[in-house]
Amino acid sequence: MNLKGKIALSFLTVILLYAGVQAYFMNQQTKEAFRSYLTQEDKQKLTGYYRFFQDKVKNAGMDSIEGKTIQIRPPFLEKNGSLFVEKQLDHVHVANVDKVIIASDQEERIGDTIPDSPTFQKELTLNEETVGYVWLETKTSGIFSKIEESFIDGLQRASLLSFIVGLGIAFLVSLFLVRKITSPLKKLTQDVRHFSEDFSNKPAPLQTNDEFAVLSKAFLALWNKIEENETIRKQLVADVAHELRTPLTVLMNRFEAIQDGIVEPNQNEMAKMYDEVYRLTRLVNDLQELSLADAGRLTLNPASTSINSLVLKVIEAMNPLAEQKEVAIIPHLPDEQVIADIDEDRIRQIIINVIGNGIRHSPSGGVLTIALEQNEDWIKVHIKDEGEGIARDELPYVFERFYRKERSRTRTNGGAGLGLAIARGYAEAHKGTLTVTSTIGEGSCFTLSLPVD
Repeated sequence: MNLKGKIALSFLTVILLYAGVQAYFMNQQTKEAFRSYLTQEDKQKLTGYYRFFQDKVKNAGMDSIEGKTIQIRPPFLEKNGSLFVEKQLDHVHVANVDKVIIASDQEERIGDTIPDSPTFQKELTLNEETVGYVWLETKTSGIFSKIEESFIDGLQRASLLSFIVGLGIAFLVSLFLVRKITSPLKKLTQDVRHFSEDFSNKPAPLQTNDEFAVLSKAFLALWNKIEENETIRKQLVADVAHELRTPLTVLMNRFEAIQDGIVEPNQNEMAKMYDEVYRLTRLVNDLQELSLADAGRLTLNPASTSINSLVLKVIEAMNPLAEQKEVAIIPHLPDEQVIADIDEDRIRQIIINVIGNGIRHSPSGGVLTIALEQNEDWIKVHIKDEGEGIARDELPYVFERFYRKERSRTRTNGGAGLGLAIARGYAEAHKGTLTVTSTIGEGSCFTLSLPVD
């Protein structure tokens, strides 16, 4: 059974249960209310009989009643201009002070004794003394006359009819509601089916204000993310192909030149070929490191390390490159040692990659500063250059693979564009972050944040 059928069946089940329970209690309540009405009517009739016989006793005594046959519909039973409808099972009796029936609408009952404390009984008095009783013998409880039974049957038929009509209306309304509820889900199902076949046609979000709209937005977010990842994948393939093509082309040309005898296979040529092979090897290794970092399978060898000493070692190693560009590297380190459990080689590579990037973008005569700070939660290394800065719209892409600020930059003057991506992967492997802020014309500041254990 599909979802629409299940919801419709659920609606009908609830409606049937509700209607059945309501019909049962309404039927019981109607019977009880009718019984209560009949009881009140009997009490009113008894009062009418009592007044009639009390007047007779007062005017002529009990002898005027004794041995008489009582008419069942005397005029004193008029109520609001209409007569009470007597039940065939009701009888009226008059008894003396010894509770022996002396008058009745049933002549054969004269001489019988009335039971103790009957429900419908009143005392007849004369000169403030009890001289007899009026007893209305009724069997209202559980037994109805034909007229009353007809009335009850009519009520039950009306209840059944209203139940059937209400059930039909509820069924039609439930079908409408089920269709209205499931129509957004049907559209989502179609979108998912189209997505599984071809996600080039982006679906429109649902124009509702319910959980289906939330699900639709979540699905569109997933759609956008997959579309973005697909774009990145295609770009990655193109970038890798581009990065591999150049060294492979150089190697092929040199091999062909040697094979054709144009170039001698001397030490100089071998060194150039080795340099291209080294670049290829480094590119493949960098890609492998990135894949491991993305998968969370990067192996770390943490050890207690002085960040101060590590920064100074990196500055010493990068000074020759900085001097070629006439860039000064100035450290701002605290007097006390900042110690952390880190993989020294990975953190060293982060700082080297960021400093190298800063040197490339710093003008001749520029200054690159490295500051170290620590608080209760974080150890932070700030690396600030005086380069041309990064535009606001390009900041989100700085750490992307193969990103180059200058699209025309080549491998020989700018690298493959993997350094910052690797640096961020290493930082995240340490449960830290690598972020950047930049102002055009003033430079950029990269911040490496490592958690304090």
